[in-house]
Amino acid sequence: MSMYDNVQEEIENIKLVIANAEKTLRKAQLQEEIDLAPYTDAQQELENCYMQLEQMIHNSTPELRDQLQRVQQMVRKTQNEMVLGFHVTELD
Repeated sequence: MSMYDNVQEEIENIKLVIANAEKTLRKAQLQEEIDLAPYTDAQQELENCYMQLEQMIHNSTPELRDQLQRVQQMVRKTQNEMVLGFHVTELD
C-alpha cells in the first residue's frame, strides 16, 4: 500500500470520528441530563486525531500536507462546536 493510500485510509477513519463526535453532540443537545462519558470520549478521540494529523503533516509531502491540514481544520471545528455546544446547552 502506498503512502497516499495509507493517508487516504487514515483520513476516512478520522472523518468517521468526526461524524461520531457530531452525532454525540446532537444527542447531548437533545437531552436534558447529559451523560458525560460518551461526550468526553468523543472529545478525546478528536484530540487524538488532531495529534495524529500533526504528526502526519510533519512527515508528509507538500502535496498531501494541504489535504491533511484541511482535515485537521475539520477536527478543530468539531472540537470547538463540542465545547460551545455543551456550554450553550448548559445555559438554556
